[in-house]
Formats: sequence, C-alpha cells, structure tokens
Amino acid sequence: MESVDDAELADRASHEVDTSDLPAEASEQVRRRGIVRRVIENGSLNVTTPGPPIDAELPYEYRGAYYDLSHEQIDTRSGVKTEIGIDHNATDPAGPVVALADLPAADREKIEPVLGIGPQTYRPGPEVGTHVAYSDHTAADSTLLAHAGGSMVVVHEGEEYALTIEETSEATLDVYRYEATKRAENAASYAEQLQSEYAFSLSGMSNEEASVVEDALDGSYYAESTDDDGFAALVERFRDRDGIRKDEYGGDFLVRYDGRLYWAEMDYGAFVDDS
Repeated sequence: MESVDDAELADRASHEVDTSDLPAEASEQVRRRGIVRRVIENGSLNVTTPGPPIDAELPYEYRGAYYDLSHEQIDTRSGVKTEIGIDHNATDPAGPVVALADLPAADREKIEPVLGIGPQTYRPGPEVGTHVAYSDHTAADSTLLAHAGGSMVVVHEGEEYALTIEETSEATLDVYRYEATKRAENAASYAEQLQSEYAFSLSGMSNEEASVVEDALDGSYYAESTDDDGFAALVERFRDRDGIRKDEYGGDFLVRYDGRLYWAEMDYGAFVDDS
C-alpha cells in the first residue's frame, strides 16, 4: 500500500502518450503511442494493421487531459508487410536521400514516431527495427516500399537516418476505427472520478487484519501460509470490491485508511480456492 495524492493517482491509473521515456528498442511501443496521439488529436482514426488492436484498459494522458480509447474492426484488406531498420551511426549510408516531409503520408506516419529516438547502445548495422504494413492501395504509392530489399536515407530535423527496408511479404490486414473521448480535463478531475468509483474504507477490522494493513503501509505484506486469518479476511474484503485493475489473481485497489488515500496492490493468486 502506498499513499497517493491526486497527481500520483491519475498517473498510476493511466497510460502515457509521450515517447520520450522509451528506448529505441521499444519501437513497437513508440509506434502504438504515436497512433494513440493521432487518434486523440483528430478525435478518430482508421488504422490498418496485421497485428492486434490497441486495447487500452485505462485512459491515456495527453497534454494534461485524460482520454478513453475505443475501437471496432470495420474492414479486412489484402496488403503487404515489411520491417524497416534504422542505423543511427552509419558512416557511409547508401541509397537515395529523401526529406521526411517529401514522403507520402502513409510512409511518414509509419516511421516518424521512431525517428530521433536514439538507441541505448550503438552497433554495426541497424539498432532499431519497426514493422510496418500497407494495404495494396497505399503500397502502390509508398516511397519506402519502392526501395524494399535495399536502403535509403531519410532527413528529418537536420539529421540523416539510414534506413534498410526488408523485402515485402503478403499479409491480411485488419482495419480498425479508433475513437478518443475526453474523460477528464485534468488530473484532479480524473482523480475525483476514480475516488468516487473505486475508493472504499478499511474500517471495522479485526486485530489480525489491522496488523496486516499496518505492515503493508508504504511497503508489502506476504502471507506465509493459507492459515493467515488476517490476510484471508482482507482478501474477501478486496474481492468484493471493484478494482482499478482486477482479475482472478488480484488487482489494484483504492482504499482509505486512517484518514489517508492509498493505492493498494492485492495479489491473492493461489491463496484463494474457489473449487
């Protein structure tokens, strides 16, 4: 259990859109956050992808406000997919030189999120790889795919990026329609919603329960056996409540205790026998 204020609560109960904290090796996360950012900025967006949709359990924070993301599959198309490698320390990059701004929109959307995010370590060859997919219609106009099996250089904000484009392969692509709905204007408003929906008080506890809670304050408590009556009683209290995140093994809960608000992580796992 850790005490939280409004800002800390809102941060724990949301996803980020900012990519500055991600290493280049997390290129798929960078790409997906870039999609979310565009959905929020535009209100809605159609995305063609060979992979699963972005299925967010919690809202996204963007420029101080909080947004829920929803999606539905609206179409299936034939297309192609490939992998693009980005070499951040190429000494003699090969291929044509093209400004990012001069690339078709589909190309820009796929590679701009991962440009400029430097790798943690440098090595010969590409340090970053990102998977991209195009419908047959957009593939015909792609400058990147025109160089599949080869390389090129993309210039962005004064920097040159050496790209290696693998040969393409056929793919069945799903088209998803994403929509963003503003949930809260700021952290305080979002935290108020969370407290109204999820917070409950730990009161009227037995001495055994209170001992477990006191040990868990700003730390952790581990039940060493299923004979732990205090922990067992608390498990039942938490299982009866909605969690900000929750499954059959535990979850993240919001509790009030001794006049303070706490983010509580309860993991009961195999401790509970529903047979």
